[in-house]
Amino acid sequence: MSTEVTASARRSVSSDMFADLTDAPVLSIRANGSNLTVTFDADLDQPTIDAITARMTSRDDADQAARADLSDLLTNDTTASPLAKAVAAYLLGGAT
Repeated sequence: MSTEVTASARRSVSSDMFADLTDAPVLSIRANGSNLTVTFDADLDQPTIDAITARMTSRDDADQAARADLSDLLTNDTTASPLAKAVAAYLLGGAT
């Protein structure tokens, strides 16, 4: 079974850039409208798919870490103001 991960890639995507996230080989990388679809030769679990998507949708490793911090603020920080959460959601591309 294979898994397709589709995202709006913000960085160059190669077949070896996910080796630290999964042992599954990349079968293909193809354009899908304004997105890229990466097909893996395995049935990947949701946390792995989420990690692959996070990598594809960030500009570089620093951007990926910053986006993870913003996501954590949205889901786990009960002291953050509504404005801070709205700005974080906007920066992550979500609804405000």
